[in-house]
Amino acid sequence: MRLLPASIIAAILSAPLSAQTSARPMWFDLEPGRHAVGFEARFVVDATRQLGAADGTAGYEARPVRILVWYPARAGAGTPMRYGDYLRIEPRDARFLDYAASLTARDRDTARRQFSPASDSLLGIVKALTVAARRDAPPAAGPFPLVLHSLGLNDYQLESTVLWEYLASHGYVVAVVPQVGAALGEGLRFGNVELHTQALDLGVAIAELVREPWVDGGRVGLVGHSFGALAALYFANENTDVDVVVSLDGSIGTDAGAELARRVGWTFASVTAPLFDLYRARTDAQDRSIVDSLRHIDRYVVILGDTAAPRRATHFDFQNWPVIGAVAGVEDPRGARWRPGEQGVRFYLTVCRLTRSFLAGTLKGETAVLDRLRAGRTFSDVDEATIAVEFLRGAR
Repeated sequence: MRLLPASIIAAILSAPLSAQTSARPMWFDLEPGRHAVGFEARFVVDATRQLGAADGTAGYEARPVRILVWYPARAGAGTPMRYGDYLRIEPRDARFLDYAASLTARDRDTARRQFSPASDSLLGIVKALTVAARRDAPPAAGPFPLVLHSLGLNDYQLESTVLWEYLASHGYVVAVVPQVGAALGEGLRFGNVELHTQALDLGVAIAELVREPWVDGGRVGLVGHSFGALAALYFANENTDVDVVVSLDGSIGTDAGAELARRVGWTFASVTAPLFDLYRARTDAQDRSIVDSLRHIDRYVVILGDTAAPRRATHFDFQNWPVIGAVAGVEDPRGARWRPGEQGVRFYLTVCRLTRSFLAGTLKGETAVLDRLRAGRTFSDVDEATIAVEFLRGAR
């Protein structure tokens, strides 16, 4: 890992990203919505399943699920937060102490490893930054659409906090569950059993939150990154009340995802939600058979970046990494060969804007958004030179 030149850091943190503010430095020039942002952590249980212990014992009789929630909040209420507060989530119920400690250990380890090599000192810079959310702020009057985010394979529960804060400011309740296997401390593998496990945990979060008067259970969207996109599509196939699926560089377009679908015999024929498929331009072969098979639904396909440097997007540009690297003042060697750090930031901000716009079109009825996408165009706040848009109308 090398330090970014001071001139590049200055460019990232100021002009032309002129809306950068000390209140939300990781947002750069993202446009906040009209709502303040609240944050809360809920620990709930699924009584139909157990969670084993690492030593193979029974562990928890009922499976615990930690739900992190970002939501539109009353302005000025709640406790201001720094990024480090996301890494210090304590349950109020002593029953969840071991479970919470296991998740915290994963979160902190993954946060360190966002830097290459892993770095406590660089993470310390990021932990000190203020974030848009305020802890336990009272929710604003709703109801607001509910968006579930499905994580990349065994990623930590903070993989895209900027996106989630941003969506909440624009009037969405965003919920994220961790990826935990059959035992405490165990992750998920790339398989059908694990997809089902993730889908059940997403269902737990929905069931918990739709009971709230400020959540609109009639408007539900799923966003997934990488493996999480395949899990989101799987969930939508099993739950037809899902209104939209967003895939961020998802496994629905990879060889591994297509092979798993063929092996298990999934057709995804019961999916009724439109699909927004946003993925990076790549030179290697991709298996698009899953997306191609969804001819019965509307598919909005957007390709991000070019196939060569210096504007080739990376898999990490669909989550927090570019902005975290930028505010820490370092260039990640995993992406530096393909694009400069500032371009990585711009890619991620484009992902945030496109996701919000598509959710507005599908969950809030802003039809002009969908009309532009159907015409092969995006929006004035998105750099159209870095994307290509295709609309595939579903058979009616």
